[in-house]
Amino acid sequence: LKANESTLDISASQVRLLEISSNIFNKEIIIFDEPTNYLDSNSIKKLHSFIQKLLRNGKTIIIITHDEQLASLCNRFLLMHESRIIIDTTNFEEILIQRKSLNYA
Repeated sequence: LKANESTLDISASQVRLLEISSNIFNKEIIIFDEPTNYLDSNSIKKLHSFIQKLLRNGKTIIIITHDEQLASLCNRFLLMHESRIIIDTTNFEEILIQRKSLNYA
């Protein structure tokens, strides 16, 4: 958002990114709940880069997502089914295999 722009002049994706970024300052643990919802592909790329920067700066990030590309940025994975954790792993491939067996798309 540029200094001379109103929030009324920006896209829905830009508003979503602004909402995300404004909620994380001065926090050591950051929770993202489906952060790619309502983002266009360009904004998703920006979000991925932003999350990678946060990780490089030592932030702890918890991401709740169905987006496999976003999930692959993580170093630990929990898969839930019927409100229970069924896998806790550092191997993303395990998550992909199990998701298919549960018919998750």
